Parts: sequence; structure tokens; C-alpha cells
Amino acid sequence: MRDRAVQLNAHLNRCIWRHTLKKTHEKAGTERHEEILTRLDPVERAIMATPACTIAGLAVKSRHAAYVMSHYWDEPIDQIDWEAQAIRLLVEAVCDVAHRPLLLRNLRNDD
Repeated sequence: MRDRAVQLNAHLNRCIWRHTLKKTHEKAGTERHEEILTRLDPVERAIMATPACTIAGLAVKSRHAAYVMSHYWDEPIDQIDWEAQAIRLLVEAVCDVAHRPLLLRNLRNDD
């Protein structure tokens, strides 16, 4: 299951990267994203249900939380509310400590 989750996550990351760079809202692209998200649903549920026993496991949960709350990265950190700042800083700190880059942070130019 872990290998499949890694593959799906990598594929989703590539799709997000392409979508963000192109800034397209084409119907076919949206349908493809929806298909990927549907396939990811059981993986996401497994990620959240599995206890994080290592820093790598905690990073997986943090990166998932970042994707779920991705709108927290849409604005510069000083322009979002306190709760969003807390979540964003926590997720980024976990990813930094685990040496697992957070794609959302790398796609935006506010850091």
C-alpha cells in the first residue's frame, strides 16, 4: 500500500505542478484531477488512520494536511488569519525537520 501511495502522491504532485504552472482550467484537466483525487481517497484515509510512529510518518501526515488545507498557502503568511498561520507554520516545520519538501511552499513566491 505504501508504494502505491507514494506513486499516487508523486503523480498528484506532478499534476498540481503542471496545473499551477499553466494555470489552466480545462475540462479535461479538471476531470483528470478528479479521477486522481477519487483514486487517492482510500490512500488519504489510510494516511490519516495510521499512527505516525516516526518523523517520516509525521511528515506524510503533515504533507497530506497541507494539501487538504492548501488555501492556507494562497496568500503571504502575514495576510492570513492566526489559525491558518499556526497550521501552516506547523506543517512547514515538520516537513523541514523531516527533510521532506513541501511542494505547496515551493510553488508560491511569498517565502
